[in-house]
This record gives sequence, structure tokens and C-alpha cells, in this order.
Amino acid sequence: MLSQIKYFRQRLIKYLENHSVTETAIRFRISRKTMYKWKNRYGGTIESLKDRSHRPHNIPKWYKKRNESNKKTAEKTQMERFNIDISEIERKIWLYKKLRRFD
Repeated sequence: MLSQIKYFRQRLIKYLENHSVTETAIRFRISRKTMYKWKNRYGGTIESLKDRSHRPHNIPKWYKKRNESNKKTAEKTQMERFNIDISEIERKIWLYKKLRRFD
């Protein structure tokens, strides 16, 4: 499917060489804005016409803060659910490290 899209876009570019952007857009039923996008993106190879990632380049600060607070509350609720005390865990880790030395 992806290769069909690339070949379709390549056909657009080849048709555009002999016709105007408006004529090409009408013939292939796409907007002129999209035609200009593919025309500017074309680098001479079919690989330059493949889809790009839609992933954002950066994450807003408010989203990071919200996720951090959600993680903290999730950890607290898990500790409350299992009745775990931090000092108890630290004590067990310390004991484990001490016992491991004698192995």
C-alpha cells in the first residue's frame, strides 16, 4: 500500500512537469496546497515522496508535569493498596545487600 502511494505521488510530479499546479490538482483530485507540498518535497527519488512521521518534535511542559504527578499518585496508591512502608522496603534491601556479601 505504501509503495502505491509513493508511485501515485511520483505520477503527480511527472504530470506537473508539463502542466500547471492547478491542472494537476484538478486531474488528480487533490488540493493545490497538497500539490505544492509534494512538489517542494520531491528530491528526485521516490523515497523523498514517502510519508513522514506525525509524531511531534517535542512534548509540552504541562503534559510532562501532568504525567509526573500521575506517576507519583499511582505509586502512592499501589503502596497504600499493598500496605507497604518505604522504611520496610529500605530495610529489606539493606539486609539483602548484607547477606549477599557472604555468598
